[in-house]
Amino acid sequence: MNKQIKAIFAKEFYGYFRSISAYFIMGLYIALSLLCCFVFGNFFEIDNQSMISFFKYQPDILAALIPGITMHLWTDEYRSGTIEFILTQPIKYKDIVIGKYLAAAAFSLIMLSMIIPLVVVLWLYNDINLSAIISALVSCVLIVLSFCALGELVSSISSRPVIAYLGSLFIIWSITMFSPDVLSENTTLSGLSFRENYKNLINGKIELSSIIYYLSMAGAGLWATVAIISNRNKV
Repeated sequence: MNKQIKAIFAKEFYGYFRSISAYFIMGLYIALSLLCCFVFGNFFEIDNQSMISFFKYQPDILAALIPGITMHLWTDEYRSGTIEFILTQPIKYKDIVIGKYLAAAAFSLIMLSMIIPLVVVLWLYNDINLSAIISALVSCVLIVLSFCALGELVSSISSRPVIAYLGSLFIIWSITMFSPDVLSENTTLSGLSFRENYKNLINGKIELSSIIYYLSMAGAGLWATVAIISNRNKV
């Protein structure tokens, strides 16, 4: 990581902790995760050796909260008028995009790490499938990386945080709900299904194709963001 990326990362990352909304998002994540796990997930009524009741709802929870983390990445620059100053500095656009992205991803992963105490408690007092849980945690990390990239992409388009949030929410939920069965009965397209890839991972099947699926989504989002920012400076 070069100095430019580190500087952008530090500015954005520590900026989260100067805002009360960041702590609200963290608290909301814990509340929604526990609510979905123990109430809607019927935690005490089914076999939860792999914490399936918990991980079942994680894509939906992260889809609702991560746009709130990423919506200010670029909208604040537009509203404050600092976007022109940033883009005229001797720093590559991709470094700015990556720095902001890493800050959002790091904050999101800290939020995600708050579930670790629950895993530890279950591990101490119950017979759990630790390998399946680790696989599910890997899937959540991949989801965070892909959602943050998509959220930054939408944030780079709009100057209004609310529009950036709703736009990110719409795009992310559209992807999570997309099923190739809608377009074709060809089962070979199942690899394009968000839910299918996530299902494989939370069931302990860490496949290279599923990892590539999520990382490709993140890469495409970052590439598109760099293209948009570069094009804006040419206008």
